[in-house]
Amino acid sequence: MKIRFTIKNMDNRTFLQMTKIKIEEEYQKFLGKLKQLEEKQNRLIDEYQKKLKQRKNSLHDKTLIDQNEFGKL
Repeated sequence: MKIRFTIKNMDNRTFLQMTKIKIEEEYQKFLGKLKQLEEKQNRLIDEYQKKLKQRKNSLHDKTLIDQNEFGKL
């Protein structure tokens, strides 16, 4: 993160206030990105769990079909 100020005649208090404002802005941007990543992560976990459940159900159905066919033999 780079902070640049072009004003040469600035006292320390003003510089610190401007720096604080800039850091707060960057922090808010960071929090926004973090929230987006958390939402994406939760969405991917949900999709993975759905696919896993579908796969588990399909394997269970296939096992039942195999057992029924084995019973017919």
